[in-house]
Amino acid sequence: MKFYDFLNEAKSAKKENQEKIAKDCKLYLNLLSKHNIVEPFFRGISRSKSDEVFDMKTVRKNRVPKAMDKQVFEEINEMLEEEGYARRDRSVIATSHFEWTKIFGIPHMFFPIGKFKYTWVKSFDFNSLKGKSGISKNLESFLRGQYFDEDKGEIITFDDFSDEFIEDALEELKKYIFKNKGISVAHDKKYEIWFECDKYYVVRMGENDKADSQIYLKELMEML
Repeated sequence: MKFYDFLNEAKSAKKENQEKIAKDCKLYLNLLSKHNIVEPFFRGISRSKSDEVFDMKTVRKNRVPKAMDKQVFEEINEMLEEEGYARRDRSVIATSHFEWTKIFGIPHMFFPIGKFKYTWVKSFDFNSLKGKSGISKNLESFLRGQYFDEDKGEIITFDDFSDEFIEDALEELKKYIFKNKGISVAHDKKYEIWFECDKYYVVRMGENDKADSQIYLKELMEML
């Protein structure tokens, strides 16, 4: 294949992919446009799972925590659902922090398909919230899944948490999470955000191609 044929084929594939995104992700694109967001959110995907430049993925509905006590994770998700937030265990996590995505793999632009709801936390990473300045010892202990009881001289784990302790921690946690609003704040501050949807598109990027995402998104907006 001649080089110019290769370029034409690549351009054709890009346009076809963008047409799919513009059609299937209109709600997301309109949301970004409404809030004057010029870069999409990103995800880092490991090399073993990112063979394609453009791919559609299905959201796992049973995410398992990697850096949080399983019982704490379950309590948080139950609260999120009861209060109308997007559940973390049924969502896909994203961020506007391009450099941060590289820790998890190759940076990809992220586009949720169809209807979705979103929630973000006042931290670049949810698991870093437990070290955030200003949170109470109760909430930090809850997020860690344990604390040291000085009176008893022993470590108290989740199984021995009182209902009142859990309820107080979850109530305080609500001060740091936001649902279906303030997406521009999450984007500007590079806070972690998660989208509860069924499927989403990802578009692979180079490690230094962050600026290209603005061009790509602008081209998508022109297709709406």
